[in-house]
Amino acid sequence: MKRIVFFVEPEWAYGVIHYDLIKWLQPYNIRASVMPWTRQYTVDEVQELSQHIDYFVSTPSGLEALCIYHYHIHPEQIIVVCHSREDIEYLLKLPETVSNRIAKLGAVSNWVRDEMIRMGIQKPIQVCTLGVDYEQFYSPIAKELEIVGYAGAYKVLHNDHIKRAHLVDKAVGRSGLGLKIAIQYHNSFMTMPGFYPQVGAIVVSSTHEGAGLPALEAAAAGRLVISTAVGHWDRIGLRGAVEMPIEEEAFVDSCAETLTYYKNNPKEYQARCLTIQEHAREYDWSNHIESWVELIK
Repeated sequence: MKRIVFFVEPEWAYGVIHYDLIKWLQPYNIRASVMPWTRQYTVDEVQELSQHIDYFVSTPSGLEALCIYHYHIHPEQIIVVCHSREDIEYLLKLPETVSNRIAKLGAVSNWVRDEMIRMGIQKPIQVCTLGVDYEQFYSPIAKELEIVGYAGAYKVLHNDHIKRAHLVDKAVGRSGLGLKIAIQYHNSFMTMPGFYPQVGAIVVSSTHEGAGLPALEAAAAGRLVISTAVGHWDRIGLRGAVEMPIEEEAFVDSCAETLTYYKNNPKEYQARCLTIQEHAREYDWSNHIESWVELIK
């Protein structure tokens, strides 16, 4: 049996990913647990834990905490997984005496892997794709489009050049639909399966995403997914979402037009949601867990 500890943020995307992984890895004889990096630990207790497990699994910032600043864990006992471009930049800033000695290096999507190679990472990279619990998020589709949801990090600042939530505000305003923002009243990933049935569509406006869970979760819930071609787009494609252009003005125009069309055509809206939800069966963890097993074993 392999014993691993996920040294990660215990909430939101990191939370749902790693608590799901605990469940899905168990049948493969991998016993995992989450060690929240939001808590302070003594060096002695972490050192003692290291004698009891095979690997810590973390991000580049977790690698820095485990090896350099706090707990003096050997890099050879750490598997590093990059979830975003920011993770890659963080990894490149770490001393090569640490980063070159890690046990293994993973990427949560083909896009992240390709970015790692483009940015100069030479160590072998294993892609460990993300899944969602399809049955947990499943919901009957809505009869008509009335409310648009936003499930990502929400900033209305115009200098937010990645998530660009202000573009969603503009597009939804033009469509005359309501807007419900998850992070304004949800405090945990645990409650998100209840969010998607409250809306009829989810909009992803990002310029780039490492993977992008809201599009996968909303699809499993049978919601209309409107998204730029980011994150796991190679898996989502046109069967799983309505594609939006990246350029800001074109995004707002196209998103507003799409929302208005489906608001005014409920039968087409229902049919599109059913197609998206059926396609979302591919996102289930059962189809992706073996990539994590390969990374860990």
